[in-house]
Amino acid sequence: MRRNHVTVTALAALCIGTLALAQAPTQNWTAPPYWSPPAGHRVHRTIGDLTAKNVPVTADGVTQAIHPFTAIATPCRLIDTFHSPSMDVPTYSSTSDYSGGDFAVNETRTYDLTASTATCNSLPTNGSVVAWSLNFQYTTLHIPSPGNVPSFLTAWASDQPQPPGESTILGYGDRWIANNAVVAAAADAHNTIDIYSQYGGSVIVEINGYYTSEGVVTSLSGTGGVNKLSGALGITGGTGITVTDDGVNTITVSANVPEGPTGPTGPQGNTGDPGPTGPQGNTGNTGATGPTGPQGLTGNTGSSGPTGPQGNQGLTGATGPTGPTGPTGPTGTGGAAIIGGLYPSSGLTASTRYLQLFEQDVHSSETASDLVLPFAGTASDLYVASDTTNPSGTWTFTVRRNDTTNTSITCQITSGGTTCHDTTHTQAYNAGDIISVSFANTATTSFGTNIRMSFRYTSN
Repeated sequence: MRRNHVTVTALAALCIGTLALAQAPTQNWTAPPYWSPPAGHRVHRTIGDLTAKNVPVTADGVTQAIHPFTAIATPCRLIDTFHSPSMDVPTYSSTSDYSGGDFAVNETRTYDLTASTATCNSLPTNGSVVAWSLNFQYTTLHIPSPGNVPSFLTAWASDQPQPPGESTILGYGDRWIANNAVVAAAADAHNTIDIYSQYGGSVIVEINGYYTSEGVVTSLSGTGGVNKLSGALGITGGTGITVTDDGVNTITVSANVPEGPTGPTGPQGNTGDPGPTGPQGNTGNTGATGPTGPQGLTGNTGSSGPTGPQGNQGLTGATGPTGPTGPTGPTGTGGAAIIGGLYPSSGLTASTRYLQLFEQDVHSSETASDLVLPFAGTASDLYVASDTTNPSGTWTFTVRRNDTTNTSITCQITSGGTTCHDTTHTQAYNAGDIISVSFANTATTSFGTNIRMSFRYTSN
């Protein structure tokens, strides 16, 4: 047989922000007046006498049957897993309902819609239905795991595999979604359908009619007898249908069904995920050399070099006359001095302080505590003693030069100690240099004791 392929689909989407949707009276919707199965789908055909009804035949995508729509008297609700789980109709293999209610994650249920005669009492029960006109309402509102990630629900004939990559409706966690769809029925005695939910959720299904195979082909009786597919079969057409029989083995059926209006454009889909980060760009050219930095600070004066060797003794000359009295010679080398003092606890706080030399004062300003040296010499042998033990932290005493530089002459009284000294290091000073001693306490509190400090200064 060869038939024109006509497919009519009516889909509508509704987003409702409250859960009052499910309890409202069932509203009708517009269903396509005719329906043809997709290519490769198993559909019903009425062939021969009544005992041969509902033989499943695979549609080939070109010679498709066109099934008329039959509306029921009043649209009614078949399934409601959210408000009334008892309305969840039985499966084909079981007479018990899904009283557990909502779908679980990745759950598929098989429904016998004809078993719901108490709710919808005008549905065929003779297995003649090839498709159902249904309205789906779906939400994942109370499913905690996916949140607002969309979940899809798919409905199809239960004698077919689940259509890959297809969905009947998308559900979201913050609203109900409604959609009309024509769902093919299985070629069994109950015309069952399967419903699959990706993330689980609440499902409501309502019906306003169905499509049957009745009247598509009335008989295939040829000259050779019933069900003989050769010779003239005597098939006549109906409204909008023209049948031509060549009397051998070919029947041509032409459908003059006007094409329905184009449905409205669906809503804009969600924005896709951001694309991957592009490749790293090429490295730019090397920038110009920056200006020369400022001149660094002058380093410390180096120590004096050693005295040269004594020259050879010259010959004794003749005794000359007594000359005039010469000028007074330079001052000879001086001896050593001890520099230090006694410092009370009132000035020794937790921050850095400076010990005033030859006095008993402690200052926060170094210039108020230092001493100008009148001649060149060398500092050494630092000694420090406390009347009481150090209660906590570390006390550090350091000999300084010119109010800017710590010398290597230093010692520390650690927690529990009373004395410290440094007899190893020395520091040379020039005449006019400034010498001072700093005190640093790492403890966070002051303490009560007297400190005695001294060091040796020897002239050159």
